[in-house]
Amino acid sequence: MMEQKADFGVNTSEFWSNENVKREQAAYDEGAIHLFAPSLGPVIPVTQVEQMPVVEVKDEVRKGLEELEAKAKSYRFEIQEYQATFAEYNELRADFPELETTIDNVLRHTSQEFRCLRGRLAAVEVVMRALGK
Repeated sequence: MMEQKADFGVNTSEFWSNENVKREQAAYDEGAIHLFAPSLGPVIPVTQVEQMPVVEVKDEVRKGLEELEAKAKSYRFEIQEYQATFAEYNELRADFPELETTIDNVLRHTSQEFRCLRGRLAAVEVVMRALGK
C-alpha cells in the first residue's frame, strides 16, 4: 500500500530554510520569542511570563506541608480527646441514669463538633496527599 502524506499548504523547505532558522535563532537569542509560519502571515511576538525560581516554590511547598502536618497533628490530638470524652459520657450515663436526657443533649453537641473536626482533618490529609506527602 502506498503511504499518503497530508498536504497542509506549507512549503516545508521554505519553512526550514537556513535563513528562517537563523532569523528565529537570532530573535530567540535577543530574548524575544516569535511564532513563525510563512503561510499563516507575519511574525507574532509572544510575551514571556515571569517565573519564580524552582527553589522558592519548593521552599513554599515544604513550609506549607509543615504547617499542614502541624494542623493534622493538632486535629488528631483533639479527636483523641473527644474519644476520651465520649467514653466518659457513657460512664456517666451508666452511673447516673436520671441525667440521661442532659447527657444525651451534651453528647449530641459534642458529636457535631467531633464530626466537624474529623472533616477538617480529612480535608488537610487530602491536600497533603495532593502535595505528595
